[in-house]
Amino acid sequence: MNKLIPCLALMLTLTSCNLSKEVDIDLPQYTSQPVVECYLIPGQRYELLLTHSNSFFDPLTVDNPTAYLASLLETGAMVRIIHGNDTVVLEEKVAFNSQTGFISNYSNEAIVPEDFNGEFSLSITLRNGSQIAANTHIPSPVGLDSIRAEYSNQEKTRAILFAYYRDNRSSVDYYRRLIHIASLDSVPMQNYVIDDKINTSENVAFGAFYERRDKRPVVGDTLIFSLYHITEEYYRFSQSKDNANIANGNPFGQPGQIKSNVVGPSNPIGIFTGFVPRRDTLILQ
Repeated sequence: MNKLIPCLALMLTLTSCNLSKEVDIDLPQYTSQPVVECYLIPGQRYELLLTHSNSFFDPLTVDNPTAYLASLLETGAMVRIIHGNDTVVLEEKVAFNSQTGFISNYSNEAIVPEDFNGEFSLSITLRNGSQIAANTHIPSPVGLDSIRAEYSNQEKTRAILFAYYRDNRSSVDYYRRLIHIASLDSVPMQNYVIDDKINTSENVAFGAFYERRDKRPVVGDTLIFSLYHITEEYYRFSQSKDNANIANGNPFGQPGQIKSNVVGPSNPIGIFTGFVPRRDTLILQ
């Protein structure tokens, strides 16, 4: 019996060799699309990132990422944001906002108003004359009621984190929840969007399990909890973007469709939205 196993393995190997065959696949021609990202945050300046999409098979210049990113920027556009009787014209310049971590190539030093409850409109005229438009509003902020932690072992190397807020049960609402370690510059240990359809009470909790990679005690570590009350459009955009990122890992998989609220003849994708971040910080004791 033992002699049969190597023979069977050899037969399978030889058979599998005959199944190898190169196949040429004709891929459809890719059409680049304008990509818009604009997040209105009261108290912050107006910022917008305008780029264009690339094909999955386009070369990525890893030895010069700055030049590659610059090649994606859409230049020469006219960008305006209108609210009430005010029109804000965004100037073309690449900038980084250290407070929000957002990179933009169109901005204005004017501040997004904190007392405006109406609609914001976006108007973009691309260099080729094509138009992009969108509308949004800024949902009222929802604050965190409290945050706390419980240790799950005596050594205090593991902790369970909790955050609490109140949800309005008379309407359908959408939220983005984040937990950062040490600072907002770090990659969040939790970052997702959610609706309130599964909530059975106005009192809502969320949290996470926290443990250091080096397994040392977590006493003294700083955790930053963030809660955004977001629009339905932002919720659906974020979900579809995450799904597309998963699908795009496989060039032969079904491509994910981004759900956008920007429209125009050039078939743009992206999001124009606003929110008020609410944050609280917990230092583990």
